[in-house]
Amino acid sequence: MLKLSILILLYVKPIASILMKIYSTAWFQPIDINDHVVTLLAMPTIYACACQCLANDLCVTGTFFGNNQTCVLFSSHLSQGQINIINDTLVKVYNFPEQPSMSCE
Repeated sequence: MLKLSILILLYVKPIASILMKIYSTAWFQPIDINDHVVTLLAMPTIYACACQCLANDLCVTGTFFGNNQTCVLFSSHLSQGQINIINDTLVKVYNFPEQPSMSCE
């Protein structure tokens, strides 16, 4: 029984939560154009886009364009730019208020 318990503990991955704010029908425009980190194509969901942000040490904010599956990552916080309202429910801005030190699997 003890061996089974140890085996289970070795294969259980820790569960962590990350605070991510999402703004629907909006896109982000940083004040400084140099805060653009990268534009990624063929990103199927906002969560895949957010995972790319988590994997990049510079990224704290992103815009996901669902219509063309584009993910745009920025190194600026929301206070360092402007959230623009758009009449498209598939466009979303997300932000990590505190830059987490973890990535998606």
